[in-house]
Amino acid sequence: MRAARPDLAVISRRRSPQGPSFAVANPMQTDTTIALLDTAAAGAFAEQQPRGIERMMLAEDKLPVVLAVVLIVWVGVLLLLFRTERRLARIERALDRPS
Repeated sequence: MRAARPDLAVISRRRSPQGPSFAVANPMQTDTTIALLDTAAAGAFAEQQPRGIERMMLAEDKLPVVLAVVLIVWVGVLLLLFRTERRLARIERALDRPS
């Protein structure tokens, strides 16, 4: 026979009109467990050092330059699309006018 573990929350099954549902017997214990796991995970991610290309980009201040170049390229693509749309609208208006 297994001994009950007091440190684990007991889950009980209840019946309701919407169907079966599960409820935690001790919500305070579950909240504490979630808070501890969340704190441990946040600490693990905060302590990680950048690796590989990310470390090189941050060490030599290249990352902001790359991001600026990408932003400039996207702005250029959007301007090209805007200008092309305006030109096409102008051509369509000229074709729709009766001659």
